[in-house]
Amino acid sequence: MMSKLKIRRYRKSDNKDVWKLHILGLEQFKAYLGGKWDKDLHDIENVYLKNGDFIVGEIDEKVMAMGAFKKISDGKAEIKRIRVHPDCQRKGFGQRILDELEKRAAKMSYKILQLDTTNKQIPAQKFFEKNGYVKTKTERLEKHNLDMIYYKKKIK
Repeated sequence: MMSKLKIRRYRKSDNKDVWKLHILGLEQFKAYLGGKWDKDLHDIENVYLKNGDFIVGEIDEKVMAMGAFKKISDGKAEIKRIRVHPDCQRKGFGQRILDELEKRAAKMSYKILQLDTTNKQIPAQKFFEKNGYVKTKTERLEKHNLDMIYYKKKIK
């Protein structure tokens, strides 16, 4: 029986585990690009913790889920880096992470949340659409043979 997911704010000591989970989550869908796409994870404290948040979900003190948001402009934030370890998927952990991010964003007076995913991440697309995110545009990245899909949601 798996222990309960405990959600808390990111700590610097989580960095190695966050990186592993990030790469594992993307490689699962053959969507890991590396390089400039990961710059934010080299500076989580400045990118996320000043005008947003970065949370992790632990089971038995191991990081098994994560997610973040950062300020885009007054009233608008971007959801980033939602990942759930493959061993823990389809157990509602992604939902718990997203719900917590939306709650924290609302507390910080954000009214609009935006995010992006790729055409290769079908479960992510379905997940965000189920949660009220509306597709706003698609952008082709020929170099990577990917489509970026952008979403937006108004929150209270």
